[in-house]
Amino acid sequence: MKHLAFLRTGILILLITPPAGPGFRLAAAAWTPAIPLPAPRVIRSAEAYSGGGYEASNLVDGEGERGRRSEYASAGRGTETFVDFDLGDVAAISAFRHLERNDPATVKAAELLFSSDPSFSAVAARIAVRHAGVRSGETFVHFPAVRARYVRWRVTEISSHTTVGGASIGFYRTEPPHEAPRLITLEVRPMPVVRREAGEGGEDGESGASGAGGALLRLLALEIEHPYIEPAPARIEVSGRPPIAVELRTGGNRVEASTPAAAEGAAAGGAAGGSVVRVAVRVGDDLIAEETAPLPPVRPWQIHFLAHSHVDIGYTHEQAEVERLQWRNIERALELCRATADYPEGARFKWNVEVLWAVDGYLAQATAEKRAELIDAVRKGWIGLDALYGNQLTGLARPEELFRTVSFAKRLEAEHGLRIDSAMISDVPGLAWGVVPALASSGVKYFSSGPNHIPSLPHGGDRIGYTLETWGDRPFYWLSPSEKEKLLVWTAGHGYSWFHSWILGSIGKAGAQPILEYLDQLESDGYPYDLVQLRYTIAGDNGPPDPDLPEFVRAWNEQHVWPRMVISTT
Repeated sequence: MKHLAFLRTGILILLITPPAGPGFRLAAAAWTPAIPLPAPRVIRSAEAYSGGGYEASNLVDGEGERGRRSEYASAGRGTETFVDFDLGDVAAISAFRHLERNDPATVKAAELLFSSDPSFSAVAARIAVRHAGVRSGETFVHFPAVRARYVRWRVTEISSHTTVGGASIGFYRTEPPHEAPRLITLEVRPMPVVRREAGEGGEDGESGASGAGGALLRLLALEIEHPYIEPAPARIEVSGRPPIAVELRTGGNRVEASTPAAAEGAAAGGAAGGSVVRVAVRVGDDLIAEETAPLPPVRPWQIHFLAHSHVDIGYTHEQAEVERLQWRNIERALELCRATADYPEGARFKWNVEVLWAVDGYLAQATAEKRAELIDAVRKGWIGLDALYGNQLTGLARPEELFRTVSFAKRLEAEHGLRIDSAMISDVPGLAWGVVPALASSGVKYFSSGPNHIPSLPHGGDRIGYTLETWGDRPFYWLSPSEKEKLLVWTAGHGYSWFHSWILGSIGKAGAQPILEYLDQLESDGYPYDLVQLRYTIAGDNGPPDPDLPEFVRAWNEQHVWPRMVISTT
C-alpha cells in the first residue's frame, strides 16, 4: 500500500489508498502481525435509521462479521455520518478494519480522527481512508502507530444511498515481525453444490463448457484469515484436486475450491454421499494451516423462481401508468415464453400474474388475437394467474369484500374453462383470518405471501414486525375459524423484493452466490424440505420480466447436478 505522510500544524495526516492494481506484490522476509484491540465502546454517533435494530453499537458487538443482521445504518445522514469510539485507555493504534453493510448503501471514503479528548477539541492525527465501496466489502488499512484513547470515524464520500454505516469496525496494534505467518487461520465450509467438471477444452469453473459426463465436484468455501500487514503469496491444497495459487490480503479472504464428490446416487437424483476433505495452506515451503472437514451429503435441492412483477399502484407511478406497465409486462413475458419454449425443462420461461387487476384491463383493451394468445398461454402453463384482484390490506375489509377479492378469478374460470387455485400477495406483511374461508371456498388451495425484504429483527422492529422472523420458509396449513377450510400458506423467506438491490438488474450479472449462502443458512437452521421458492422481481416495483433468467437457469443446470433451478408458476 502507498502511504503519503506529512505534518501540518502539529497534526499527522495520512492518505491511505489501495494497492495499485492486481499485479501488486510485496515479498515479505518477515510478517508483521496486526493484533485486534479490545472492542471499543461507542460514545456518540449520527442518528441511527429509525425502527430500531440499526444502532451504532452493532459495529462492535462481534455479530456482524458476515453482514447478516447486526449493522449500523444512519438515518440517511450520508457524509454527516460519524461514530465516536472510546478504547478505554490510551493505545498505540496501527490499523483499522471496516466491514460494509450487506446493502447497496456503501461508503466510498472516510477519515479517522484520533484524540485524547472525547470531545475531539484537540486532534492528534487525521487519516483519510479509501473504502471498498461494495456491499459486504472489507476495508483494512495500516499506518504508523498513533497513540490515542478516542477515535472518530467520519464518512466523507458515499455511493448513491445515504443510509450508510457498516457491519463491524475494529482497531489494531502491531507487534514485532514473525519469521513465518503462523497466525493464519483456515475454515472450510462445504457448500450445498455438486458441479460437473468442464469437458475437454473447457475450464474447471462455472464459466466453462457444459461438461456433460464430467467428474462430479463438491464446492467448498474457504475462509482464510490473514492477520498480517504484508500480503502472502499462498498455495491452497485440496485433496483430490490441483493446488490453487492465491494472494492472501490482510483480513478475511474467501477462496472457492472444489473436491471430488462422493458420487453414489448424485447423478441419478439422490443426494451426493458424505466423506471428508483435507485442505492445507502453504506459504513458500511452510505448512501454515490445515483442516480436515467432513462433507455431509448434498441435498437434492430444487430452487423454484416465481417470476412476477409487484403491482404497486401509486408508489412508483400513477394508476394509468402502472396499468400500461403491467400490460407491457404481460406481452414481454409472452415473448419470452415463446422464445424459450424449446429450452430444457426448468429453464423455460414462466410468468406469474401477481394480481388480476392488470389482466382485467388488458383483456378489455386487447385485440381478439391477443386475448386468445394470453388465455392459450395460461392453458399451456406458461402464464400463471393468481386469484386476488389486488394486494389488499385484508384487515380493513369486511367479509363480503374478502369474498369479492376473487370474483374476477371465478369469472375467468367460468368464461375460459380455467382453474385458478393459487394466490399471491406482496409487500403486505399480514393477513386477516377471514381470507381463509373466502379463498378456500372459491377453490384456492395455495397462498404465496411475499412481504417486503427487510430482515425482521428479534425484537420485532422495522416495517414488517415479526412476519419473516416467524413465518419465513415455514409453510403451514392455515385453518379457517370453523376449521372446515384450509390454505397451504408459504411466506417466501426473503420476501418479494430480495432481488431488487443485489441483483443489479439481472441475475446474470449478480450470480448465484447469495442464493447458495441462503441454502446454507436454511440447512443450518434445520429447514426440513428440499424445495424452496424464491420470489423473483427485478428493477423495483412494477418491474419487467428478466430475459436473462432462462439463460442463467439453463446454463446453471447444464453445469450443476445440485441445486437444480426451476422457473415455476405459483
